[in-house]
Amino acid sequence: VHRLSVEEDKQANTGRLLNITQCIENNNYTDYEILLDKLWQPHDVTYHDGKIWLTDSVNSSIVSFDLSTGQRNTITVGEHSRFETDGSIEKEYARGLLFYDGMTYCGFSCGRHSKFPGNCFIREFDSKTNLLASITDSPAAEIYAIRPAENIASFLKRSVL
Repeated sequence: VHRLSVEEDKQANTGRLLNITQCIENNNYTDYEILLDKLWQPHDVTYHDGKIWLTDSVNSSIVSFDLSTGQRNTITVGEHSRFETDGSIEKEYARGLLFYDGMTYCGFSCGRHSKFPGNCFIREFDSKTNLLASITDSPAAEIYAIRPAENIASFLKRSVL
C-alpha cells in the first residue's frame, strides 16, 4: 500500500507526486520518494486500471504513472483556449477526473480571476482511444473533483460536482 501526496506550487512545472509511505512509517518527513515531477498544479489523484492517475491542471492534461514499471504517460485533453472574447484567450484548467464504464471524464474550469467566471465543463473521452466523445457544460463556479452518482447520465444532467 502506497500513501501518496501531491506537492503543488504556483511556479511552472514544479508540482510533484510523492510516495510518503516511509515518511509516515519512520516519522521522518524528509524520507519521501518522488514518483512524478514537472507537474503544474496537479489535482485529483486516483487509482485506476493498475495505475495512478491525476490531472496536470495548468498543462490541461491527464497523467498516468505505472508503479510497477515507473512509466509515465501524458494525454493532452485541453485546448488551452476555450474561453475567448475581444481577441483575448484564457486558459482552461483540468480539474476533476473520473473513470466510469469505459469512459474518462475530465472537468475543466477557467481561472479564478477570469472574465468568464463559472464557465465550467466536462469532457468525456473513450478510455481506450482517448478520443473526445462529448462536452457537457456545467453551471458550477469551479470544478475540483468529479465523483459518480448512481446514474452517470443524471449526474451529468444535474452537474453534481
